[in-house]
Amino acid sequence: MNARTDQSPAPNRWRPRRESSRRLFVPLVAVVLAFIISAATFLPFMVAASPAAQAAYTSAGTGTGSATTGFLAAPTSVIVPSTTTGVVPVSWTAPVGALTPVTYYVVRSTNGVRSPACGTTPGSSITTTNCADSPSTAGPHTYTVTAIHRSWTSTSSPSGSVTLTAGKLAFTVQPSDVAANGTITPSVQVSLQSTQGVPVRTANQPITLAIGANPGGSNLTGTLTAMTNTDGTATFSDLRLDKLGAGYTLTATSSGIPAATSTGFTVTSSVFVFTTAATNGIASSTAGQGPITVQRVNSAGTAVTAPAGGLSLTLTSTTAGSASFAAGSNGQTITTITIPAGSSSATFYYGDTKAGFPVVRVSANGVTAGSQTQTVTAAPASKVAYTTQVVSGTTSTTADLGPLTVQLQDPFSNPVVAPAAGVPVGLASTTTGTAVFSPTRGSTTTAPIATIPSGSSTLTFYYGDTRAGTATISATASGLLAASQAVTLTSPVATQLAITSPTVTGSATGTTTLGPITVQLRDAAGLPVTALGQGTTLTVTSTSTGTTRASSTQGATITGTITIPAGANSTTYYYSDTLAGTPTVTVAAPGLTSASQQVTVRAAAPARLTYLSAPARGPASSTTNVGPMTVQLEDIFGNPSPAPAGGTLLNLTSNSTGTRIFATTRGTTTNTPTITIPGAATSTTLYYADTLAGTPTLSVTGANLTSAAQQQSITAAAPAQVQFVQNPTNVRKGVPFSPTITAIIVDQYGNRTTSTAATTLELRTSTGATGARGNLGGSTTVNAVNGLATFNGLTVGGPASGPYTLLVTSSLLTSGLSSVFTVN
Repeated sequence: MNARTDQSPAPNRWRPRRESSRRLFVPLVAVVLAFIISAATFLPFMVAASPAAQAAYTSAGTGTGSATTGFLAAPTSVIVPSTTTGVVPVSWTAPVGALTPVTYYVVRSTNGVRSPACGTTPGSSITTTNCADSPSTAGPHTYTVTAIHRSWTSTSSPSGSVTLTAGKLAFTVQPSDVAANGTITPSVQVSLQSTQGVPVRTANQPITLAIGANPGGSNLTGTLTAMTNTDGTATFSDLRLDKLGAGYTLTATSSGIPAATSTGFTVTSSVFVFTTAATNGIASSTAGQGPITVQRVNSAGTAVTAPAGGLSLTLTSTTAGSASFAAGSNGQTITTITIPAGSSSATFYYGDTKAGFPVVRVSANGVTAGSQTQTVTAAPASKVAYTTQVVSGTTSTTADLGPLTVQLQDPFSNPVVAPAAGVPVGLASTTTGTAVFSPTRGSTTTAPIATIPSGSSTLTFYYGDTRAGTATISATASGLLAASQAVTLTSPVATQLAITSPTVTGSATGTTTLGPITVQLRDAAGLPVTALGQGTTLTVTSTSTGTTRASSTQGATITGTITIPAGANSTTYYYSDTLAGTPTVTVAAPGLTSASQQVTVRAAAPARLTYLSAPARGPASSTTNVGPMTVQLEDIFGNPSPAPAGGTLLNLTSNSTGTRIFATTRGTTTNTPTITIPGAATSTTLYYADTLAGTPTLSVTGANLTSAAQQQSITAAAPAQVQFVQNPTNVRKGVPFSPTITAIIVDQYGNRTTSTAATTLELRTSTGATGARGNLGGSTTVNAVNGLATFNGLTVGGPASGPYTLLVTSSLLTSGLSSVFTVN
C-alpha cells in the first residue's frame, strides 16, 4: 500500500512558507500493528501481507516514511490415501515465510460435518507434520491443517478424499446351539469392518462360510455364500449341521480380507417341544394348571425315545412368585420329571402364586431346551392391603398426608379388579383428635367410606389429624381381611418463607406503593404454618442500587416493621424503589429459609432533561458540525423516562452572540431551534454550529420539565485573513513606532486563530498602492504567536514624509491595510 497526501494552495487559505526543505517522516508503525492484531483476531488465518506500507505528508518540501509487516503462511500439500482399511495417515508440508508455525491442529470433514482429527484441537496441538486419524465412520473424509503461531492461525486447503474399506470380517450375529439337521436360529450374520471395527457399508461383497472347529465331523449345508447388503452385512438364514458335537465354530472368508472365526456352539441330537397349548389358571400354591406335555424330537420333528433308565428333565419358571410343579393335578411338588425308557414325552402340572405370564422351561443334558409361556390370573379377592409406605407429617385440620393407597388383593397379594358394583371400604383412625379422610389433598371435609371402583383394584385417599402422636388407620371391606397402617403426626415447625402473590409492577417512587406483596410462613413440606409467640418479624432487602423502602402500610415514606402476627400464617407489605429495573426483593427472618421475587419498576413520568453526552468541541462554522449531543428525558429519580404518545417538544438556545444554528442532522445551514423526542423514546440527538469561538452554554427546555444546560467548546476555524490590531501612528523618521504595531491572524468569522504563520509588512502609499517613496527598517517579517504578530523596532526612512499605509500579508491569507500615517 502506498499513500501520499498533499495540501495544494487555495485562495484565502494558509500555506506554509517554502523557506526550508525539511523532510517530515510519518511512520505508520501503530497503524500497521493495529491491522496485524485485528487480522489475527477476526480472520481464520492471516493472508499474505501487502507490499510495504508508506505514507508522507508534504509541507515545505517532500518526505516519505515506511513500515513493513510479516505474515503467517498456510500449510500446503495435505496428503491422505484415497482408501485405507484402518487408520488414516495424514501428512503435510510446513509453511515457509517470515513467521514459522509452532504447532498444528487437524480437522476432519465428513459430509459437511467438521470434527477434530488425530486427537488434536486448537488447545491441544502437535509439532509434527504428520499424524494418524481413526474416524468413526467409513467416510468419505477430507482433512485441513491449521498452523499456529502465537495468536495467529493459518489454515490449509482441504486434502483429497479418503474412504475406509474393509480390513476385516466380523460375526455380528453368532451361531447358537442347534439340533442336528435343524436350522441355526437366529440367522448368522457377518459384516464388513475396518481394522478398527468401523462398519464398512459396501454392498454386493460375497462372503463364504465354512466349518472351522468340527468336533463331530459334521457337514455344513445351506446357502454358504451370501452377498452383503447396503449396510455391508451378509445374512445366512438356512445353515444346518448333521452331526452331534460341542465346540463347533464357523469361519467367514471374502477375497482380500482376513478370515474371521465365530464363537463356539453345540449341535444336539434333539430338542424339547411342548405338544399341549399354553395353560391359563388362577394363582395358587399348588400345581393345578395342566396337564402340560413336553416331547423330545429330532430336527425332523420325529419323536426320540428315552434310553434305558429314562431321561430326567429339569423344570424351571421365570416367575417372580413361587412356582410349583407336580406329576398330577395339585400333587406333591417336584422339580424334575422323567421320560420313561422307550417313551418320548412326559406330562406335568404347574402352579404359580404370582399373576402374570411366566415362562416354563424344560431342559436336560444333550437336548436343546424347550419353553412355553403360561398365563396366571389373580385368585378371588380375600383382603384389602396398603400398598404405600408409612406416612408421617404435621398435625392439620386438612387432609394433607398421602396419598395412601389401599388395594383389593387375593391371598397371594395379587391385585384383584373390583366387580361391577365396586367394593365399599370403610376408613377409620384410632386418633383422639379430629381425623379427616378425603379423596383430594387439602380438603377439610371427611369421607370415611369410599369405594374401589369397578375395573380398578385400588383406592387412594389423603389423611389429616389434629392430634400429635401415632394413630392407626384401618381400611375394612365386607367379607375381606382388613388392612391397617400407623401414621405419625408432629406439631408443624416453620422452616421457610414463601411469596404467594403475583409479581408486582409499578413506577419508580419514594413511597411504598408497589404491592400488596403477600409473604407466608411454611413448614418443610410447603404447608402453611401459623406464627407463634410474638409473631415473626420480617426483613426485606433488594438488589436495587436505588433508594428502596418496605412497609406494611401503603404510601409510607420510611421503612417500617413487617410482622406475621401470632396465630396468622401470612402478612402483606408494600415496596418502593427509585431505580427503574427488575430488582430481586428478598424477605428473610431468623432461622427460616428466605423467599425472593423479582419486581418490575418502571420509570416515573418525565420530570427533567439531561445531557447524556460529554461536552462537544468543534471549529467555528456556519453549518452544524458540533455533536452529536444526546438529550434524555428523565423522571425525578434520574431514570430514563419515555416521551408520551405525541412526543415531547424541546426548545434549544445558546448564550453565544455569534450566528447559532441547531439541527438534528450534521452539515446543515438551516436553524431548527425546536426539536422533538418521539413518543415512547427517551432521548434525541442534536448538532450545533456557531460562528463565534468560545464556550457557549446550550440550554434545552421543555414544558413542565427541568431544563438541561451544557457548556460546549467552539474553536477558531482555519486561518483566513490577517488584520491590524495596533495600527501605525505618525512617527519620526528612523524612530521605532510606538506603540508597537501588531497584527492578528483570524478565521473567516473574525475569530483569532492559533496560527504561527510568517507575517510580513510592506510600506504602501496612502491609498494602499505600491511605489511608496520610503522604506521600512527593522524586522518586517515575523512569525505569529497564537495568531498574533508583533513588529518590534519597526522604523520608516527615505526621502518622503508620506502620507503612508502599511500592508500586512501572510501566505494564502487575505491581507490587511493599516490606517494612514505620516513621517516627520
